[in-house]
Amino acid sequence: MKHNKTERTEKIINAITWEMNDKMEGMSSLSSCPTDNEHCKKQSKVKNSICSHCFAMTMNKRFTNLRNKLHRNTELLTAEVIPAEEMPILNRAYFRFESFGDLINTIQVKNYFNLCKANPDTRFALWTKHPEIIALLLKTGEKKPNNLNIIYSSYMLNDRNDVIMNKYSFIDKVFTVYTSDYIKENSVKINCGANYCLGCLKCYKKNSVKHISEKLK
Repeated sequence: MKHNKTERTEKIINAITWEMNDKMEGMSSLSSCPTDNEHCKKQSKVKNSICSHCFAMTMNKRFTNLRNKLHRNTELLTAEVIPAEEMPILNRAYFRFESFGDLINTIQVKNYFNLCKANPDTRFALWTKHPEIIALLLKTGEKKPNNLNIIYSSYMLNDRNDVIMNKYSFIDKVFTVYTSDYIKENSVKINCGANYCLGCLKCYKKNSVKHISEKLK
């Protein structure tokens, strides 16, 4: 693929968080803003939802620079399709979509697909609670990139959605968060490894693991 570096290429480069912290140390991501997403704001008020424990929403309200950056990202990613030829070359083995926000429209999905296409040697993973948005794009004939895992993030604590993968065949894995009490009472096996993504990579690799379980922090 021939690449053309344009102003839009530079905007995507600036939108990326190149160095993540905590469990995502050593990884990079591209995210939109949860405080710009009506679904995120609505779900954050639902009791016992994982969104009611959202660290990203808290960070956005606390840190102005982060909120401004993610707001610019939302405008960039959801307004127009950026061709794969204008997407940056990442030089990354693994890359995450949406470590802060979630999908808003099909333009955003198409832009994520195009970044995958521009970087065929990078393994991508996208977390979303809105697979219906992806389904709308796929109905147009768009193909899911082979180097992308799509991970459905369960809405509610302790409630793994076992039917979602049958409804949407493009979903690779389901990610669910459990409380300590529920884990103990139901002998839930936690397989989100060692609180360090690069030391685990279950979400990013094509493998037989279909359900990822994490303990609520």
